[in-house]
Amino acid sequence: MKKEIKALIAVILAVWCFFMGFELGTFNERRSAGTNVAATTASQQTTAAPVVTTTEALTTAAIVTTTDSAQQTTAGSNEATTAGSNEATTAAPAGNNDPSSMTKDQILAAVNKAINGVKSEQNFTGKKTETVTINLTDVSVPGAKNTINNIIQGLAGEEVITYAFSNGQAVGIDASGKEADDGKVVSPKDAIPPSGRDFVLTVDGIKEATAEKQGDNFVYTLKLVEENTTFSTPIPTHHHAAYGFLDLTSLNISVATITDANMHYPNTVITVVTDAQGKALSIHTVMPMTGDGTAKILGGISGNASFEGSDDELWEFTY
Repeated sequence: MKKEIKALIAVILAVWCFFMGFELGTFNERRSAGTNVAATTASQQTTAAPVVTTTEALTTAAIVTTTDSAQQTTAGSNEATTAGSNEATTAAPAGNNDPSSMTKDQILAAVNKAINGVKSEQNFTGKKTETVTINLTDVSVPGAKNTINNIIQGLAGEEVITYAFSNGQAVGIDASGKEADDGKVVSPKDAIPPSGRDFVLTVDGIKEATAEKQGDNFVYTLKLVEENTTFSTPIPTHHHAAYGFLDLTSLNISVATITDANMHYPNTVITVVTDAQGKALSIHTVMPMTGDGTAKILGGISGNASFEGSDDELWEFTY
């Protein structure tokens, strides 16, 4: 029986760290969601996993936004005009035939303007295509690894949801025509990552930034710095500011206690395409991730698992 219990714990951990975080998407960082998972052991016995609930603890992270203001004085006039904006100021790419000369600060400002701009739009359509990949690399019960991976692969995959925003509100419709998220009405700020908040990435969070012109459009690519989290420090500063993350400490598993959890975000890439006026046409984020965790259930039995995977999320906008 202990072997079956350890296999069950491994499934909980694997599904928790990837399926729950990625398949539900960053939109659900702000709300609870649950799923039931069945674990089949190598001895052909089947055990049902408990409902797992995840919510990102946003209150543990302080987000500081900066308001830029500039005062301009007209030549030959004693009057001064003060201009303020909550968006970063950038050398406008429109008309710039060589965006490759843009600095990292300018590229970040253009991305900031595009992402926060579409979050504030009222009437447009946003199509999200999200693909989740998961692979269990190590488990407490080696003989159960393939069986567990087969279960997990049945949970991962592609999800397509379309939001037709009208007056800043929409209900997502999935590829089968059904309402997503139980018919919940959302705003662009809610749905488009980082969910429920503005894009506030700083230059410190960027490893590399590039810009290029493709026809009349501009393509900006940001590579985020590598980040690691632990059970005691679960929030990756820059990924939280730019996209999303998996809060390893927020799960409530009724029969198990998470005793250790570590995540690694090695090479996240965000690509934003805008028109000549800087309005977002698409946002594409690819976030590879690896992790490991340990859980203990009643009776003091522990199990652990290590895993790798990625979240590939593409948003396409039409106005």
